Amino acid sequence: AQNYGLPCLIVVNKMDRVGADFKRAVESVNKQLGLDVVPIQLPVGQGGEFCGLIDLIEMQQVKFPDKSDDPSEFEVGSIDKELLEKAKEARHHLLEVLSMHSDELMEQLLEEVEPSVELVRLVVRKATIHDGLVPAMLGSALRNRGVPALLDAVVEYLPNPLDKGAVAGTDPKSGEEVAFEPTPEAPLGAVVFKTV
Repeated sequence: AQNYGLPCLIVVNKMDRVGADFKRAVESVNKQLGLDVVPIQLPVGQGGEFCGLIDLIEMQQVKFPDKSDDPSEFEVGSIDKELLEKAKEARHHLLEVLSMHSDELMEQLLEEVEPSVELVRLVVRKATIHDGLVPAMLGSALRNRGVPALLDAVVEYLPNPLDKGAVAGTDPKSGEEVAFEPTPEAPLGAVVFKTV
């Protein structure tokens, strides 16, 4: 992603496993990869006690049902009182980081005005696409926990083909450089890769 200048986000998976530690994982990614990672979610419980997440952009809590693997089964509501202070601190940190990418957000924070969800989302998108910010999310793919929020974040914060425009590549048969506009009428151009 860094070599090709691709915007990205990270997901800390397996939050329901013993030893899961979201904060440590984010710190490790920052240190090992030298990325500008900022959490946009917080876990509610970790390991065997993982039962939900807090959306720091909308300041809402998502609760997962105990036995269901259906990704559409979750409850969104207000944040539990015992988690509210931690969530406020994490949101404050998120807004501080984002304010470095937006004068409008910086002004609102200095004037102690609560920014709108729309502005925060817009700044996350801009900072992710243009400034190398990496939003951090969490979940448990095995039980589909956090997957709907991840899919929404891909649409909301990562660039679509129209944002990127024509991308140049090399024809593997001729070695010639080619570029296609991102339209349904243009030929398909893709990079296929596998990591082990």
